[in-house]
Amino acid sequence: MILCNAGGVGGGGNSTPFIAVFFNLSLIECIPIGNFLGLTCSLFRFIINFREKHPNNPQRLAIDYEIIDLTMPVLYLGTFFGVQIGTKLQEIYLAVIFAILLFFLSYKTAQNAKKLIQAENKTLQSQVDMQFKTKLIENDNIIPDINDHEIKNIIEVNSKNESSLLRNILKQESQHFTLRRCLSFALNLIFLITTSMLLNSKDIFRVSDYIKYAAVGLFIIYAIISTIITSRTLQRNYHIKRLEGYKFDKNDITYEKINHLIKVIVLCLFCGVLGGIVGIPGGIILAPLFLQLGMLPILVSSTNQYLALISAISVSFQYWYLGMLNQQFIIVLGIICMIGCYIGLKIVQVKVKKSGRQSIIVVALALVLFASFLMIPVKYWLKNIAYY
Repeated sequence: MILCNAGGVGGGGNSTPFIAVFFNLSLIECIPIGNFLGLTCSLFRFIINFREKHPNNPQRLAIDYEIIDLTMPVLYLGTFFGVQIGTKLQEIYLAVIFAILLFFLSYKTAQNAKKLIQAENKTLQSQVDMQFKTKLIENDNIIPDINDHEIKNIIEVNSKNESSLLRNILKQESQHFTLRRCLSFALNLIFLITTSMLLNSKDIFRVSDYIKYAAVGLFIIYAIISTIITSRTLQRNYHIKRLEGYKFDKNDITYEKINHLIKVIVLCLFCGVLGGIVGIPGGIILAPLFLQLGMLPILVSSTNQYLALISAISVSFQYWYLGMLNQQFIIVLGIICMIGCYIGLKIVQVKVKKSGRQSIIVVALALVLFASFLMIPVKYWLKNIAYY
């Protein structure tokens, strides 16, 4: 759990194979437990990192709420369909899907880690060269001094030139809870809960098939409309920022191209379905995806834990409603996970700050993904030994 949270994931999906091995449970029993542990760690991480800021812009939060607003409806929809599929599959099929997924993600994450380490080495070398040149220039008294008063005047002039539209966008980026964001979260949760209860109501109350299909249809329509509206808003915000001379970070995900928007939406929908099938909050799937899109590892860690929290709420509710949560395990393991989460976060924060290398997060993620992958064949190897 320490290594999971150091790698920027809650650890719910990664802990599932370990729970299966050490507690001798089937994957079908472990998947709901692992998802709930992911929910616990994601919530705890969100509380700890509540005040964390963007590493290159202290006016922005470390969580990229643009991609969250864009993908939340399709992520909820994907987890809904994934849970419906996963609860009907046999354990062997779940194990194969889980193993393939973990191997692929560990491979892609290792590739990203290698690229990031190479980029960091080049950056550190260029910084050393720049510091050497700066010292030579300073010795020749070529650089004029700019005092704090002049810097303050520059900031004040730039802030005055900002339009009300840009100020509103920047305000949204600096706040965790806005009215629109809270309403969107509530609507998604209401659609998910209502649809799940109606679709799985046969043992509690009778609902006609037409009502069930209508509920699923409305959920799909809502997710599509909400995603289209958010896509247009993000494109509008992007053009306002460009017109106002806003300085984008080189690792920012921009949404000026419709193809880029569609790619992010479809990938997150697919991640939601996979997360629902194998019962993981989505963190270990989304983290390699965001790294592939070019996001900074610190932003990936913070954004990923928020999206994992959203996904875990939806998946955990469905497993609870289906009566698949083992309360004895989730209470004890939940406490252990929170302790591991705190230790892992503090270790990685100290290491990244001291070394200046965000690749530490990606390397930790690759290691924990590969370790989780290895635990699946170990589980069935031990099972065969016990059988014979």
